[in-house]
Amino acid sequence: MNRWMTLAAAVFVISFPSVALAHPGHGAAGHAVSEQGMGGFLHGLTHPLTGIDHLLTLIAVALIAVRFGGRAVAAVPAAFLTMGAVGASVAWLGITVPMVETMIVASVLIGGLTLLSPRTTPTFLVSGICGLGLFHGYAHLTEMTGAQTVVSYATGLMATSIGLIVVSMLVARFFQRLGSTETFSKACRIIGGSLTAAAFALMFV
Repeated sequence: MNRWMTLAAAVFVISFPSVALAHPGHGAAGHAVSEQGMGGFLHGLTHPLTGIDHLLTLIAVALIAVRFGGRAVAAVPAAFLTMGAVGASVAWLGITVPMVETMIVASVLIGGLTLLSPRTTPTFLVSGICGLGLFHGYAHLTEMTGAQTVVSYATGLMATSIGLIVVSMLVARFFQRLGSTETFSKACRIIGGSLTAAAFALMFV
């Protein structure tokens, strides 16, 4: 059982840093397809899948929640998504937020560092990645094209974000039950190292 968990962590380590090097970026140029007939809901539904930094952060949030257990299982994803909604509202109001891409990459880095840490991880690290959800929400809404409606786009966006977190948590729980708590923590640390490496890769893309 432990071999399967180690293998899964190894696949994550091998694949994600390399994918990070092919980061497509964000903005209108990267999402022009939305103006070619794709509705606001479908655009929102697929948008979280187009940026590796967003994907990695959602995976980190899910793993952190499962690893810490207890109230964190619900509290960590809820806090991240709530801050994302706040960030989207800020963008909708037309308020300019600086260093958005930098903060999004920082969320990947903090997620990696949180998973690398022992179980007694300082609360400020967990709070940090949740707080940075604001920048993810802001970036997502500013990437909405003029042809989209905010409500339908945001609905699709939230549906996919929640779905990715839930699926990641279910997979993490499955592997957690396969092995011991120590083995699962070790796998999380391996993945945390991969996320940290991916964050540094994203800084130079």
